[in-house]
Amino acid sequence: MLKIETIAIKDLREHPANRKRFDAARLEELTASVKEKGILNPLLVWRNGKGCIVLAGARRMRAALGAGLAEVPCIVREDLDEKAAIELLVIDNLQREDVHALEEAEGYKLLHGKHKYTVEQLAAKVGKSVAYVYARLKLCELTSDAKKAFLNDRITAGHAILLARLKPEDQARALDPDGGAVFRYENLLFSPNGAEEDGLKDDPLTTCSVRELQGWIDSHVRFDTEKVDQMVFPETAEVLEAANEEEAKVLAITHEYVIPPEARTAGKILTYRSWKRADGKKKSKTCEHARPACIVIGYGRGEAF
Repeated sequence: MLKIETIAIKDLREHPANRKRFDAARLEELTASVKEKGILNPLLVWRNGKGCIVLAGARRMRAALGAGLAEVPCIVREDLDEKAAIELLVIDNLQREDVHALEEAEGYKLLHGKHKYTVEQLAAKVGKSVAYVYARLKLCELTSDAKKAFLNDRITAGHAILLARLKPEDQARALDPDGGAVFRYENLLFSPNGAEEDGLKDDPLTTCSVRELQGWIDSHVRFDTEKVDQMVFPETAEVLEAANEEEAKVLAITHEYVIPPEARTAGKILTYRSWKRADGKKKSKTCEHARPACIVIGYGRGEAF
C-alpha cells in the first residue's frame, strides 16, 4: 500500500543516478508557483532502511527549498529493491521534457550494466526502439571532453552519436579545432552586434554540421574490421563473421586514389585500381578466387563484400 507522508526536506536525499541538469528559468517558475500554492504533486520517495531517497520530484524538492519550505508531501515506497527503484527513476526521467540525452544514457547504462537488463528489455520498458536505446547507451563511450561539449550544447545528439562510435584517440582528433571535423575557426570581419572592428575579430569556433562530421570520419578514420558494431553495420558484421569462420583474411580496400597518413598505420589498403568487386552484385562478375574485403576509408566506409 502506498503511503503519503510529510517529510522534512533535510531528511531527503537524491539518488546518485538522478538527473543533475535543470532548466534555470523553469525552476524559477516552479519555485514561484510553490511559494504561492505549495507542492501540489507529492514526491516519490524510496525508504530503504538507509534513508528517504527521492526517485521522482528532484526539481520539486529544489523548488521547495527555494521557496523556503521545510517539509514536502511524499509518496513513500518501502516495497522496492534497488533494481525496481532504479527502473522507476529512469522511466520518470524519460518523461521529462528537458532530460539530457547523456543523462538518459547513464540511466540506461545503470540498468543495463549493473542490473543486467538487455537492450531489448530496456526498449520494451521505456517504449522506445531497440536502435534508439542502443544509440543512447553508446553515448556513455564518449570521452570526458566530448561529454563536456555535449552537455554544454556545443554539439548535438547527432554529433555525439557519431563521436561515440570512435576510439578515444579518434574522438580527440575529431574535437581538435585544427582538424576541422567538429569545430573550426571562423574569421569574422564584424563583431556579433554588427559593429565594425579594426582588423579581424579573434577566431571564434563554429560547429560543423553532422553531415560534415560524417564526411570527415569517412575520410580520416580507418574502419576497424576487428571491432564491428553489429547494430550499426549488420551486413558487414555478417560478412566478416563468415570470413573468420573460414579463416579467410579480410582485405582492406578503398574507392579512393590517395590514402590519408592516419589510415595507413594498420596495414596495407588496396586503392581504387587494385581491386574489383566479385560477388555478382552491383553488375560485378563472380570469381572463384574472390576474397572477402571491407572498405576501410572514404566513400562506402564500413561496407564489406
